[in-house]
Order: sequence, then structure tokens, then C-alpha cells
Amino acid sequence: MPPARTGYSATQIALHWIIAVLIVVQVVAHEGMETVYGAAQGGPAATESELLMADLHVAGGIAVFLLALLRVVLRLRRRRKRSALPCASPPGRSMSCSTPSFC
Repeated sequence: MPPARTGYSATQIALHWIIAVLIVVQVVAHEGMETVYGAAQGGPAATESELLMADLHVAGGIAVFLLALLRVVLRLRRRRKRSALPCASPPGRSMSCSTPSFC
């Protein structure tokens, strides 16, 4: 019988790395958003490619938000099970745990 899985699921790990890559892309490709914002404040008009980059930046931000929300839902649904082992206590202390949340 395979050992019980105690870490994060493959889905949670995949979501983590997808979100990380999306955030890096957001940081690197933000120039279009800056130009469009400047145009909205009365600066020079944005080109079609800058408008496209701004739209992609917004879509990427929404994707990061929704994927992060999904991660939170998965985390709440997949609570980590408590260990069956007793709490580790320093020498001279009882094996009962005074704070069960850390067991």
C-alpha cells in the first residue's frame, strides 16, 4: 500500500507554479499598461500593440486572481491530517501536548 500523501496535491503544486509564471510575465510585460494609463491621463495616444499588451496585462491579472482563489478553495477543502504520532516533548516534560494545534 502506498504511503498516505501528507504534502500538497499535484493540482496545488501546478497552480502554484502557473501563478508564479503569470506574475513574472505581468512584471516583465507591463509597459503597455503604463502607456495606456498615461494616454488616459492626457498623454500621447497608445498604439494598437500597446492596447493589446494592456488588455493582456488585465487578463493576466484576472487569471492570477482566479487561480489564487482556486488555490485557497483547494487548500480549505484539503486540510492536512494530523499526525498519529505523539507530540515531541523536550526531556523532563510530559508527552501530552499543551497546544493541540501544533501536534
